[in-house]
Amino acid sequence: MADFEAFKKEFKGEIVGVDSQDYSAAIARWAANAERNAKFIVFPKDESDVAAAIYFASSNKLPFAVKGGGHNPSGASSVEDGLCIDLSRHFNTTRVDPDNKLVYVGGGTLWKTVDNATIAHGLATVGGTVNHTGVGGLTLGGGYGWLSAEHGLVVDNLTQATVVIADGSVVTASPTSHPDLFWAIRGGGGNFGVVTEFVLRLHPQRRTVFVGPIVFPPPMMNKVFEAADAWWPKAGKKEGAVVVIGRGPNRQVFSQPAITVMLFYNGSEAEGRANFKNFYDIGPVADFATEMPFEMLNEVGNAMAAHGRRYYMSGTSLRSTMSPHASQVFSRMVALSEAHPKDTSLPPFDIITMYEFFPLGQVCATPPNAMAFRNRGLQPNIVCVVVWDKGEEEGADIQHARSFSREIITVIEAAGESAPRERVNEGYVNYGTDFKTKAQTVWGDNYPRLQRIKKEYDPNCLFNRWVQIQPVADV
Repeated sequence: MADFEAFKKEFKGEIVGVDSQDYSAAIARWAANAERNAKFIVFPKDESDVAAAIYFASSNKLPFAVKGGGHNPSGASSVEDGLCIDLSRHFNTTRVDPDNKLVYVGGGTLWKTVDNATIAHGLATVGGTVNHTGVGGLTLGGGYGWLSAEHGLVVDNLTQATVVIADGSVVTASPTSHPDLFWAIRGGGGNFGVVTEFVLRLHPQRRTVFVGPIVFPPPMMNKVFEAADAWWPKAGKKEGAVVVIGRGPNRQVFSQPAITVMLFYNGSEAEGRANFKNFYDIGPVADFATEMPFEMLNEVGNAMAAHGRRYYMSGTSLRSTMSPHASQVFSRMVALSEAHPKDTSLPPFDIITMYEFFPLGQVCATPPNAMAFRNRGLQPNIVCVVVWDKGEEEGADIQHARSFSREIITVIEAAGESAPRERVNEGYVNYGTDFKTKAQTVWGDNYPRLQRIKKEYDPNCLFNRWVQIQPVADV
């Protein structure tokens, strides 16, 4: 391979090849079905290493991917027979500037690190609801979280980024430096370069919050949905809830079909319980909600997102009340997650559907064309997650998971109502596993501008592992 020895000599970080002892660990991902057999995995120590890796891959026509947290089941952070630039080893730093209420976060950092570092100063930013998610992927795709009701999306709190672009240049993207690039990376994914540092705005945050799941059996389903429909329109900036229906992806946690409501209130336990009185009045059979340290907030969902299993996700949004379709969704999910007596080659599939009730007024306060991320509707996100362990035929398993997920999403969307295209949340792109989604669907009227910026910063489409943007000079 041309220039490999020269690349090794220039590269200051570590290079892992297929014969390396730690190869299996280097290609491992949160979702086992996202693993790919890379030819090389490189761990850059600085931006010049990142630039060298991009140059080496492009010169040798090697496909390449960039890994931050490696938390998407699509395989966007992996590459078959190519080169993976892994930021997790040397770009996993966090530095808090409490005076200016900013946090400087390396591109390979996980949200747990950010949460722990910032709350030590009584500060926080919007972060992932599963804290072993990477900062990079969540931010570049938009970024919803428990604090979105008060502070918007993660990208709404991004003030600056350091980006290594396709030609190896290291640039600062901000409102005053490369503003077009700054506009594009806020929702445009990894299509424009390798982000080695994010600078995020911080906000004062109390040290404890009320959070946790309450569980209801299937006969209480209609009452739970009615309570959610009544509560949601009046929900304020300090609260949120995720309604989870079906059999969960950890049968030790959700051994039987159930309806679980994950509650959040940015206040005391007494305030939280009073706020969610309508849910408690139904009579949950289990109550795990409590007041806990803020840094544990984004750990609560970790039990449903264990490493090493296989995941398929599909996203949409709720454009009507829950009640009309929830019973049908529940019954189909339970049936699909049962064992398959007629096909013993199939593993059991665990299926949940999550309705994310984060009040979105603050998200919608930003115009859809203010940055690449344009899904600024008031409709809550919904994600259907199918989880399984390795079966006899990997391809067949994924086909079944895709089919199950699409069936559930179709039921939900069939009950929806139309809304103006540019003021509707059509589904969160980070809740996707198949990135064959048309770019026009994801970005709408923002797509032509993204095409022009792509032409300027990555005309040869070196960065192509996410929803692809076709570069065009004049659109």
